[in-house]
Amino acid sequence: MSFVQPATIQVIADALEQPIVSDEAAKTLAPHVDVRLREIIQEALKFMRHSKRAVLTTEDLNQAFRLRNVEPVYGAGSKDPARFLRAAGHSDLFFVDDPELNVQQLLQPPLPRRPVEVGMVPHWLAVDGVQPAIPENAPLERPKAKRQRLEPARQVKQRQQQQQQQAAKERSAAPQPSAEAAVAHAASDSAAGEGPAVRPPVRHVLSVELQHYFGKVSALLRTPEKGKEGDEDGDDAKGTALQRAVLASLASDPGLHPLAPYFTQLIAEEVAKCVKQKSPTTSLLLLLKATRSLLVNEHIHIEPYLHQLMPAILTCLVARNLGAGPGDDHWSVRDAAARLVALVCGRFGDAYYNIQPRISNTLYNAFTDRKKPLTTHYGAVVGLAALGHKVVRLLLLPNLAPYARLLEEAMDPKQRNEMKRYEAACVYGALLRAACACVCHYITTARPASWQQPPESVQNEPRRVQLQKDRPFMAPVQLTITPLRSSPAAEGAAAQAGTAAAGGPEAVLADAWREDADLGKLLLAVHEVFGEAAVPWIPTQFCAAFL
Repeated sequence: MSFVQPATIQVIADALEQPIVSDEAAKTLAPHVDVRLREIIQEALKFMRHSKRAVLTTEDLNQAFRLRNVEPVYGAGSKDPARFLRAAGHSDLFFVDDPELNVQQLLQPPLPRRPVEVGMVPHWLAVDGVQPAIPENAPLERPKAKRQRLEPARQVKQRQQQQQQQAAKERSAAPQPSAEAAVAHAASDSAAGEGPAVRPPVRHVLSVELQHYFGKVSALLRTPEKGKEGDEDGDDAKGTALQRAVLASLASDPGLHPLAPYFTQLIAEEVAKCVKQKSPTTSLLLLLKATRSLLVNEHIHIEPYLHQLMPAILTCLVARNLGAGPGDDHWSVRDAAARLVALVCGRFGDAYYNIQPRISNTLYNAFTDRKKPLTTHYGAVVGLAALGHKVVRLLLLPNLAPYARLLEEAMDPKQRNEMKRYEAACVYGALLRAACACVCHYITTARPASWQQPPESVQNEPRRVQLQKDRPFMAPVQLTITPLRSSPAAEGAAAQAGTAAAGGPEAVLADAWREDADLGKLLLAVHEVFGEAAVPWIPTQFCAAFL
């Protein structure tokens, strides 16, 4: 049944000032208008549902008109519903209330504020591969999972309970299962929902460019240049240039932060592989150079991956054997690793306050362990020396005299093992450089008040050496150095043993860690331990003290 009556058609025709419509024409047009209205309303309801709304608006009707190629309704819209009033004298005639407005009242209110000028506001989409949490970068929220129906879930739970009861009965009746069966049963229980839910690892999505870059760099780090003989076609020179380019890219490229965990894992695995397979030291040197490039790159946050890099660096520093054989230059690898340790402690020591004490403790234990080879001792010495003069003064100098006696035995010309003699000489040189540099540093930077006067009980008359006034440091200060002598207890023990009194240098070096230690005695003690070999490492202004 049509809800549009013929009388409605006649009223609309009168409102539009159309000629008088006959009753037959009105009866014919009424069903047609009813069908068209239903089509428009149905299309408008579709727009309303797609817009996730429950109220039909005029905009939905206009969209339905445009869909049907019908001219939309024009006019100013309003949030308030239209008020229809009944015409006086007509029971079935209505009109929209359109009150008259006073122009003066419209002009009296102040003008609204001027809109803001059109402009652009830049913001960061990503910083070092990480999207910052700002209002402009709204996070992509996943739609919530729909609530499952309760009845299927209840059925599944009942089925699981029945299976558990049946399995419990079988286990009670069956003998004690083996370990493999227990593991399989645990896996089945976990799959059935009894055990903890195991989530798959999160995939780290990398771009194709980063994957290609990592593949090229990892291939170069795994296969460095074979040697230094040099081919006729210049392949070695080309490989060296490629290595320099790769290292420069690792040290300065700002987009390599997503690859940091992969590079650290690669370096740790390759260092362990090279040490185990006794690969040439060129491979280890290249890996250490790559590590240094990653550490100096300001755009890579390498702090979370130091726990993977430090074992590899310390392995290159204090490992027993490095390289393909005794003739391979593993000393340069240990020196490079020592510089890397100093770089790590200097850059990340503030953030990780315990990293330098832990490294110092590890190197000190390697240095004081007599069961370790001399190569390990060399790495420990250069590592402690790279950490600074304070570490040398606290850890190396107190153990200098007893360790020097051990080296003298290994450096004896009667020693038949030439390799051991050479290794002892290398450790001796590293100790000499570290001790002399430390003592001279503290003497140079010390104030005049830190020089202690010799005790009055010294039997030998002290010698005073006036420094030249043209020297830039401490020109007006007189350096007083007294000959070292041991304590009475040490002299008595030495006399009973029938040996010369040797407690002097050891006693002074044992107290080298004290802040009030006599620097003049400390310098003389280092000279007595190393002899004339220490003179080239002592500055010229201090050599007059030994006259």
